[in-house]
Amino acid sequence: MSDVVADIGGTNLRVGIVENAAFSRTEVVRGPLPQSEFVPLVRRMLGPGAPDPGRIVVSVAGPVIDGVGHLTNRDWALPQAQLAADLGCEAQVINDMAATGYALPHLGDGQVAVVRPGRRDWGGNAQALVVNAGTGFNVCPVRREGGRTLALESETGHALLPAMVARRLQDAIGAATRDFPTIELLLAGPALPRLTDAARAAGHAAPMALAAELFGMTCGDLAMRHWPDQGLWLAGSAARAMAAERAAFLGGLEQVFAAPGMPPAVIDHLRDMPVVEIVDDLAPLRGCMARLREI
Repeated sequence: MSDVVADIGGTNLRVGIVENAAFSRTEVVRGPLPQSEFVPLVRRMLGPGAPDPGRIVVSVAGPVIDGVGHLTNRDWALPQAQLAADLGCEAQVINDMAATGYALPHLGDGQVAVVRPGRRDWGGNAQALVVNAGTGFNVCPVRREGGRTLALESETGHALLPAMVARRLQDAIGAATRDFPTIELLLAGPALPRLTDAARAAGHAAPMALAAELFGMTCGDLAMRHWPDQGLWLAGSAARAMAAERAAFLGGLEQVFAAPGMPPAVIDHLRDMPVVEIVDDLAPLRGCMARLREI
């Protein structure tokens, strides 16, 4: 009997059929898909006359409240009870960032790229932070303990800018700072063209370098809050674009770590924290598959 995993993002939808703890096939649907077509898509992928799946785990780009996934960039509300009834199987709906969090211990070197080296050893207890900048912005604190993974949900993208980031932005673009009040409205993919336009209008010759610096500062602030000794794991197309400006990104990170009053032990610990970029587009599906093994 097959299991099913799916990742429903703000832009793309990915579905995988799982047999013997591995993908037998996957499919990507780019662009909008009506919610009414999701279950037929799963049935088609299972094959004509196939039995109901054993289980399905679906990750959604939005909060999960009382078993209902609410997508923030699609007009979808996905109740896991209805999904279970439609497919005749056990169903679980989780947040997409949590899905990426479940994937972390299972991602190999070919699925990540090192932005800044440091310790990365999932033996024993370990803590990490996924930072996603794509269609939206969000984070997922991840704790590995006793062979199990705990991935926490968050809506950090809707938080106001950290004070250091807001000051740097004010210095860079002046009054236009008011157009970027939250982290998501500054650093998510749809916001980047507005940010680079504002930087260019303020006379910056390298607007993407400014965006990367602000992203690095934001990541440093998040590291201070979540203490991810197993590193910051960057995901999403906007994160990749900003991390590509390596010097500016790492410079922004270092500004936070070198802030006045930071105890030397804290500085040393954070400077040994790796930063890795998740380059595997199927990472959320792998996280859903890992979740299958743990439920």
